[in-house]
Amino acid sequence: MLAVPAATADGVLVNAEGITLYVYARDVADSGVSACNGDCAVKWPPFQSAVGGVAPEGYSLVLRPDGRKQWAFRGQPLYTWPEDQEPGDRYGDNYEKVWHVVKPGEPRVIRTVAAQDNDGY
Repeated sequence: MLAVPAATADGVLVNAEGITLYVYARDVADSGVSACNGDCAVKWPPFQSAVGGVAPEGYSLVLRPDGRKQWAFRGQPLYTWPEDQEPGDRYGDNYEKVWHVVKPGEPRVIRTVAAQDNDGY
């Protein structure tokens, strides 16, 4: 069971293993939907919750097309980047100018690019 990310390290949101979490600028905040599906979700794995996960304040759950639930922070779905192998790695930050680390102390990333298709590419 994946627990909700409740930690920050060096000002960014991380999962229980200390691995950096990201948001996708093509996701529409508070929509309850992820724009990263198909090949995009293979490349950027959604940070998933176990069935029955309960979201504390500031977090929510997004229902994915496959029926799994994904954690969201301030309405934005959360993802990991497979190239981040160690705590502190942030290799996905600003990838293709649409992937960003989550900085809880700063305003959330707002959708800046129109989604072109379901996989985000």
